[in-house]
Amino acid sequence: LGDSIDIRKGAHEIRAGIDYHHLDLRRTGPLVSVQVAAASLHDLLNSGFSISLSESTQTSTSIAQYAAFAEDTWRVNPRLTFTYGLHWDIDPAPPGPQMPIWKTSYADLAPRFGAAYRLTSDGRTILRAGLGRYFNADFGAAVDGINGAPYNIWQFNGGTSASSPATPLATLVTFGFAPDLQLPSTWQWNVALERGLTRNDALSVAWVGSAANDLLRRELGQDSSAVIEIVNATNHGWSRYEALQAQYRRRLSRRMQAQVSYSWAHSVDNSSSDAAVYWARDAASSDFDVRHSLAAAFSVELPRHWSLDGMFRARTGFPLTVLDNETALGLSFADIFRPNLVPGVPIRIADPQAPGGRRLNPAAFVSVAGQGNLGRNAITGFGASQLDLAVRRTFQLTDRSALELRAEAFNALNQPAFADPVRFLVNPLFGRSPSMLNLMLGSGTPSSGLTPAFQTGGPRALQLILRLHF
Repeated sequence: LGDSIDIRKGAHEIRAGIDYHHLDLRRTGPLVSVQVAAASLHDLLNSGFSISLSESTQTSTSIAQYAAFAEDTWRVNPRLTFTYGLHWDIDPAPPGPQMPIWKTSYADLAPRFGAAYRLTSDGRTILRAGLGRYFNADFGAAVDGINGAPYNIWQFNGGTSASSPATPLATLVTFGFAPDLQLPSTWQWNVALERGLTRNDALSVAWVGSAANDLLRRELGQDSSAVIEIVNATNHGWSRYEALQAQYRRRLSRRMQAQVSYSWAHSVDNSSSDAAVYWARDAASSDFDVRHSLAAAFSVELPRHWSLDGMFRARTGFPLTVLDNETALGLSFADIFRPNLVPGVPIRIADPQAPGGRRLNPAAFVSVAGQGNLGRNAITGFGASQLDLAVRRTFQLTDRSALELRAEAFNALNQPAFADPVRFLVNPLFGRSPSMLNLMLGSGTPSSGLTPAFQTGGPRALQLILRLHF
């Protein structure tokens, strides 16, 4: 439910409103899963496997969110516009059989500021700036009541084998929350300079950034042991992001329009997911950090009512963390023990059988007892680039109807793009890419993004479209 009111008086335009969200989340049945895992076929045949059983004991929860806001757009003079406002959030913790996940705060105030100034009298050079604070009530812990933690307990039953150390017969994993858990908040800012080169061309350069503290971070509790592992949701997460962005835009003129954008960016944090479980508190580049990114799009009107559209995208690779193993006592960690990096040994080597002709060098990494000297996200994965093209023509049938014929080619050059290499040393495919990039970016499930058919990085795909407008 929401409502707002606008008041215009002189040079001011005041807007105020309220917003209310209520979410009822229910499962139609209990969530039960059984999984058998082994490091190798040899371990599986010699009782070196683990059996995990998890069952959620709560099947519903609800979330309520209240908000009120007020802002004023003040046109100080024909060249300067100033906007300022305040957003007030009240986010009670979802109900549950245990104590509330977090304490309700009535002081979550989020100010917002913005300004636009015409530096030149002709209005072709404009300076813009903005700053704001944002609270995140939709973070992962809010729906733990139906997704599992902390209303469930996982049990891992493990055997032993000659090739793996002995494991306890039963390991219990339980989830909990820090007693002082609070809602995360983020400060975001930007400064942009835009210049109109001609009537149809514009160039802009911007510096944008964000800083977030008290982010949700799931950590292994200090009271954990080989028999009981306790995973707590804490506010120990933080992140920083800065980017320099440049963009050129050309409006439709002489049958062509185009836009080119480039960004140099760096994202740093100590945890890149509020669902993963972390062992250590080491800061590094974020899992999704992309240092360089380029995107270009164009549309050209050809003779005889034909048109050509295109989009080109290119980026550098995502960071990669090499780990000894994927799990410890059946529980996955985002940063479980890393190996040592062997001095003087190349990290990548040529391999004609590997996708792309190169792979990570297994001889460059050696497992050690505890945490090795290889940093988190210290290696960069594969970059990617792709060109998509489309040709279209419109046939006018009557004054009110038209037929559009369109042919599209995704990855028109059929340029191969590979998924990042397998990063677990115990995996026999370590260092090699296991698939095309589109399979890494998504499988079509609710938690993994788009289906591979719509992701970048797949083989060339052609599509014909016939559309009737009336």
